[in-house]
Amino acid sequence: DKEEWRLQLDQLTEQLRQAADYKEQWKDAEQRVARLEGELSRAQQQLMDQITTSQVP
Repeated sequence: DKEEWRLQLDQLTEQLRQAADYKEQWKDAEQRVARLEGELSRAQQQLMDQITTSQVP
């Protein structure tokens, strides 16, 4: 019975560790998304600037 408890505790501990890993990966992904959004925003701004300057006679 004690062994069964220990087994369940080990499984829960492993699941918790995996959850922590996923949380870390999620944070990394969010940072990447934010960085890409920033790059996209800058690229859009450059494009708008080019369009604006190319329309000037």
